[in-house]
Amino acid sequence: MFLKKGHKLHEYLVYNHSLYQEIGIIHWRGGWRKYVFQAHPKVDMSVECNENVNEFIKKLMKEWKQSRGRND
Repeated sequence: MFLKKGHKLHEYLVYNHSLYQEIGIIHWRGGWRKYVFQAHPKVDMSVECNENVNEFIKKLMKEWKQSRGRND
């Protein structure tokens, strides 16, 4: 997790733990008002990996909505 200068929301590096390979980044997409996953080129991901990324993004969105006083 890191915070770029001038940004309010963190970015998260996504790694393959068995190969210690960076596979992408989860970051805030302002125009969409959502966190999104941006995979690096030529990265193979299993269904389970995709599910893990999606669950993490859902958790981030829930926390963001709660910080804004929203419960939808």
